[in-house]
Parts: sequence; structure tokens; C-alpha cells
Amino acid sequence: MGVDVVRDLGLPDRRDAAAAALVALGSDALPPLVDESSQVVRREITAALGRIGGAGFEAVLRGLLDAPTEESRHRVGFAFSRYGAAALGRYVDAPSHPSPLVRLQAVRGIRQCDEAGPPAVPALLPLLGDPVREGAQQAQDTWSSEAGAWCRCCSASAGKVRAGSGRGR
Repeated sequence: MGVDVVRDLGLPDRRDAAAAALVALGSDALPPLVDESSQVVRREITAALGRIGGAGFEAVLRGLLDAPTEESRHRVGFAFSRYGAAALGRYVDAPSHPSPLVRLQAVRGIRQCDEAGPPAVPALLPLLGDPVREGAQQAQDTWSSEAGAWCRCCSASAGKVRAGSGRGR
């Protein structure tokens, strides 16, 4: 795949054809899309990866773990956390992942799930006491959010926190 296809993803009149070409590549589309030298808008990258489906998600997860620089981790993390409700089950499993970066991005992913996200809030309980401050803070922010369904779900789940023990309480 050439740089032209990735560049075309950022051009409105060529975006659909470029996205279709990337989707056809499946998980092999990830490396050039997260290249730091790419000028493609992250939202376009994420949309193309989302169209790849499960294979794309797995590639993004691997990319998140293997990203060599802060910028590449940021690019891949953005894509990882924007799969939406289609990846909610995977986000719910991620808080037990050994990588703090995966845990953090999973919390962000749950927040991006809109109406589908609130039932996943109880999965954040273990992260309230996460040893990595940024992950714990993201979980706490999500837990205590005052926005509509998040608040109702948090209130319904608060009893589980009170009944818990240790750092998660």
C-alpha cells in the first residue's frame, strides 16, 4: 500500500475509495495509518480502522502495546478508544489487562460508547484503585460523571463500591 492511499484518506473527494482500499487490507492497514509522519486526520484513520472490524481492533490493540513513541501511542490510543459500542465487550475485558495504557484507553473507549456505555460502568470498579494514577483518575472521572445515564448507572452501582474492600473502595 502506498503513501498515496493513506494521503487520499484525508481528501474528501478520494476518502471513500481510499477507505475501501484500506478495509480490503484488513489488519495490514494499521502500520501506515499510525505512522507519525502521516498527515491524515485521526478521525479519518479511526473511521477506516472501524470499518475493518474485529481484525482491525486486534491490530490496534497490538499496535497500542508495541507503539514505540509517545506520539504513536497517542495516535493508536485514539483509534483504540473510538471503536464505540461494537467494541464494548472488549473494553469491559480490558480493565484487567496488564498494560496500564490498554486499561486507560479502555476506560476512554467505554466513555465513547454513548448510550451503550453506562451498563459497563461496574467493570471500572477495579480501576478506581489502579496503581497508575492516570488510569485511576480516568476511571474516577467516568464513575462520577454527572451526565444522564452515566449518573443513573453510577448511582445504581455505588452500593458495590461501598460493599467492596481495599483500594477499589
